[in-house]
Amino acid sequence: MYFLKLSENNQNFDFKTTNEDNLDSECVLYSLKALFRKYYIGNIKKLHMCDFSIDNSNVKAFSNLTNLKELNVHSIKFQNIYFSDLFCTSQKYNIKRLEFDKIKIFKRDLIFIANFEHIKEIKFLICHIYQETYQNIKMLVIN
Repeated sequence: MYFLKLSENNQNFDFKTTNEDNLDSECVLYSLKALFRKYYIGNIKKLHMCDFSIDNSNVKAFSNLTNLKELNVHSIKFQNIYFSDLFCTSQKYNIKRLEFDKIKIFKRDLIFIANFEHIKEIKFLICHIYQETYQNIKMLVIN
């Protein structure tokens, strides 16, 4: 199981196995909303997630992460949810750097990412892009 572990300066969060962290019995396993309810995360700048599943109970789980500058998503299995569903479309986000590693990503996610106003760097490492086959992905980032 993977739980939220806070760094000392409360600016970075990392999902790692810990003995101290326990979810409330009412919380669904791997629920980002449940983890984010347990910890105040509105001011974090970096979030690294790896090796667990996310389902449709996590819609808008990232809606309050408007100060987030960097997001790394590694080996996350999205079940009945798109990456873009984790965010609120009416919110403005300050994400500058995204890294995806070993995930499934869809055209609608790429369109959502393209609308991040502050994005400077996007990495796709061993990702599967579904719905349409792309030989190249071109995204223009203008600052």
